Amino acid sequence: MSFIPKFKYGKYLGLRYRALNAFKRKKYDRAEYLADQLLDIAKNYEDDWNFSNALHHAYLIRGRVYLAQGDIEGAEKELILAGSVKGSPQLDSFGPNMTLAHELLLVDRREVVLQYLKKCSLFWEFGNEYLVYWKHQITKGEVPNFGRNMEY
Repeated sequence: MSFIPKFKYGKYLGLRYRALNAFKRKKYDRAEYLADQLLDIAKNYEDDWNFSNALHHAYLIRGRVYLAQGDIEGAEKELILAGSVKGSPQLDSFGPNMTLAHELLLVDRREVVLQYLKKCSLFWEFGNEYLVYWKHQITKGEVPNFGRNMEY
């Protein structure tokens, strides 16, 4: 890893929250910009414990922006990218964030959510029972209660 100034690492760790806050304030251009910055800076930290977390959440924020703007296909692509990360101590233990998946289920995009869950099963072995249950509910046309996976 090349030398990265300490201030940039701190910015890297905080970008996810700044992007999410911009999204919650409906500042979609700003949220997408910050998520893009997070993806760009993360390239410098591929060996860092937070690398997959950063990618996972940046893709999810971008997907939520796209969905809020009516771009369902764009949101679906970002969901699949979020599920394609390698995992991290947090993702491996607590599992994926399901907010975008939930929002896509509300617009009847079950197939992409099932694909997302399949990808997440590659890193979230501890959550297999949740994944199986959620898949079952989704195939029946239900929207699961994703519980704590909606929050983190």
